[in-house]
Amino acid sequence: MPGTGVRQRLQPPLPPEYFGNAAQGEFVFMKARDQVEKRDEKIKKSLESWRKKTLRSYIAWGSLLLKKNACLISSSPRLNVCGNDFGWGRPAVAKITQFARVEAGSVNVEACF
Repeated sequence: MPGTGVRQRLQPPLPPEYFGNAAQGEFVFMKARDQVEKRDEKIKKSLESWRKKTLRSYIAWGSLLLKKNACLISSSPRLNVCGNDFGWGRPAVAKITQFARVEAGSVNVEACF
């Protein structure tokens, strides 16, 4: 699931006093054997599909995220997250977060760089 910045793409647009970014996720489902050969094609089709439909509600998106074996990619070393400047300076830290499940034995992990 690639994270996608959507601040300038929202209709109606965000108000000028809105402080921050906006993101929307899109899920890509595939068999393990297809991850190498078809990954880029699946992600491209998923993003094209996202552009054509309205944004999902947060509740619907959140329920998909809580399924077993979910993997969320909200940034990547290839995206130069720490090189972004939103007007108040470059980030001092990038975080990796593991979303805890509500099952017994769940662990919440956060690594800071």
